[in-house]
This record gives sequence, C-alpha cells and structure tokens, in this order.
Amino acid sequence: MYIDIHNHCLPGVDDGAESLEEALAMVRQYRQENIDEIIVTPHFYHRGRGQCSAKRILEETDRLREALRRQGIEFKLHAGNEIYYSHAVPDLLDQGEALTLAGSRYALIEFSPVERFEAVRDGLYNILQYGHFPVLAHAERLEVLADRVDRLDQLVSMGAYIQMNLGSVKTKADHRRRHFVKKAMESGLVHFLATDAHGSTGRTPEARRDLDHVRRKFGEAFLARVMYDNPKKIIEDQIII
Repeated sequence: MYIDIHNHCLPGVDDGAESLEEALAMVRQYRQENIDEIIVTPHFYHRGRGQCSAKRILEETDRLREALRRQGIEFKLHAGNEIYYSHAVPDLLDQGEALTLAGSRYALIEFSPVERFEAVRDGLYNILQYGHFPVLAHAERLEVLADRVDRLDQLVSMGAYIQMNLGSVKTKADHRRRHFVKKAMESGLVHFLATDAHGSTGRTPEARRDLDHVRRKFGEAFLARVMYDNPKKIIEDQIII
C-alpha cells in the first residue's frame, strides 16, 4: 500500500474536488491504485486567491473522515497545505495559519514555474532557518530546474526535499520533463512521488501506468521508498536521510 502526500481531494476548499461526492469518488480511485492513505494539501496563498483557513481545512478533513467511516471505507486522511512561497510563509507556519504536512515539521512549498533559481534556493533556505523541512512541490515544473540536475542537487544538499508528480514519470508530461524526472530519480534526488490529483474525472488519482513504469525501471524498493517509507516518515515526523 502507498501514501500520497500531494493532492486536492478535500472538497470545496480550492480548485480540487468540488463536492463530498467527488472526494469520495477520488478515494475509491486511490484504493484502486493501492493508495490507502493521503495528506490532503489544499492550496495556500498568502493574501487572497480564495484563501481557505487552516481551521476550515481541519474541519473539512474531519468531515471527509466521517463520510468514509459511514460508508465503511478504510482510508487514512491527514491535513496539510500546498503553500505558495512568500517571505511571510515561515511565520505563517509558526502561527498555524499555513499547515505543515500532517502536523509534522515538513511543509509542501510551491513556486511559480518561472521563478528564478536564486529565489527558489533562498526561499527554501529561509524555511529551513525557521526549523521546518521544505518539500519542493512538483519540482519538474520549474523551468530553472529543467535539465539542471546539478541545481536540484544543490537544493537537496542544502536540506530540501524533492517531490515530483507521478504523471511526469510517463503519462502526463513531454519528453523533456520525463527525461529530467528520470535523471533525477537515477541520481537519488527524488524523495516523493505524488499524484497532485484534482478531481475524479480530470487530473485524477489514477496512476497505474506510472506506478508500473517506476516499478519496472527502478524496482519495488525504490517505489516503496518514495511512495510509502518517506511519506510515512513525514506522518511520524521523523527525519528522512
């Protein structure tokens, strides 16, 4: 069984699942992919863009848990955020306004795809300085990292963790992005693969082809590390080495 640390399954809080029914449909899809535990990560933008409070995210997570219980579906949920970086983020994490992953020291951090490398590096370092462990969301989308495994290595050596989307392994990315993901995995620079699922009919949790591809090319031990062992360490707030 696997764990997904990046998705938009929580209903009605961002651009992900629009209803409780769609969230339940996504959970059923997760279970078909042998994923039985997730950290829900609604978008967090400082100052606007339909911001959803941490309190509401926690309430909606409990509501989805209860709906699953009533339907007899065994599935574990944890709350978090996908946080769009700004200089205020470390303080917002300390204040609990932005949520870490499953209440741990790990925080899922997003940057603009066209952000400068120096801004990405300095932003992640800023979060580290405050005692949080930054997980760079869908790193393969950043133009400044494409074809630059050396830059990815700089971020990892600094103490950041790297998440890439399962769909970018094979089924949902162009050749350049797939090649970059492959090189990063071969270089040991990917700590998490995740679905970044947004719905039950588009950008779904369905990932069978990508999971099978990773298993064939990199082995079950590697797949278990990026889809179970490392995610479990987040949930247990253990240091990943």
